[in-house]
Amino acid sequence: MKTIILLTALFFSVPVLCQTKTVQAVKIAKAPKMDGLLNDEAWMNITPATHFIQNYPDVGQPASQKTEVKVV
Repeated sequence: MKTIILLTALFFSVPVLCQTKTVQAVKIAKAPKMDGLLNDEAWMNITPATHFIQNYPDVGQPASQKTEVKVV
């Protein structure tokens, strides 16, 4: 009986663990200046990815620190 319950729980949890999020890159005409500052024109109109979750110590919880990623 324990085996059936365990297998059922695993069966329903696998799809949740396998979900992946994607970030869409934006094509730009001119390469951004790579100086560590985001004040370049290339970064201004890019929507940042903010949907990050923790891996440690609270697996699956929203990120404890504000994190943004922009991809061009």
